[in-house]
Amino acid sequence: MSASRKSFGLAMLGATLAALALGVGVSAAMGGGWDAGRSVVVALAAGSFLTFIPALVPISREYWGVGVLFCGATRGLVVIGLAYALSGGEGGPERRPVMVGSASGAGLLLAVETALAVVLLSRLERAREASRRGDAVGGGGAGAGGAVSGRASVMPAVEHV
Repeated sequence: MSASRKSFGLAMLGATLAALALGVGVSAAMGGGWDAGRSVVVALAAGSFLTFIPALVPISREYWGVGVLFCGATRGLVVIGLAYALSGGEGGPERRPVMVGSASGAGLLLAVETALAVVLLSRLERAREASRRGDAVGGGGAGAGGAVSGRASVMPAVEHV
């Protein structure tokens, strides 16, 4: 696992814990009881496994951002769907605290995930540009691994970002 994927995974673990706390807190503030809090935790925890796919599954660097986007959007749908099902649908007495608590936690995760992905993708792009400049000027650049130019020279340099 590259350093950027590891840092993404660790940061998202912290964000997931914060999202769980936020979701339960919002649910409680809206008058939800223990059942509502438990439903929020189940919905967020079940959806949050998707958060870690970009960190654990080998996705090429070219498609990593798309993977993060796909997993984040899917996570949001899973969380909202589970929250709706666990809240008893339209007639459930704790529907509103469960739905708003779950949406709050999912929203926090989406915001953190988006910001983190932008930072990591910017880092990768800067490393690529530095490698390209090194290739154009010195015929290899830092981390080129002996390649003359092109894609092969970028990959080892990006791996350590």
